[in-house]
Amino acid sequence: MGNMAERGFDSTRGKNMLGFAVNREGVLVKSNRGLHGLAIAQYLGLPSVPVTVEAEHWK
Repeated sequence: MGNMAERGFDSTRGKNMLGFAVNREGVLVKSNRGLHGLAIAQYLGLPSVPVTVEAEHWK
């Protein structure tokens, strides 16, 4: 947490990248990957973090 507070989110340090899917309305939906990193980033109030889109719902 201290490292993230000082240097921002570093995707190479965590076990998993933050994973998301895109639903049929085009909204990002969080998957179960990278939950701890996301929680810490939210707690620290980071304005953005890199994510991986793992799935997309086709209309």
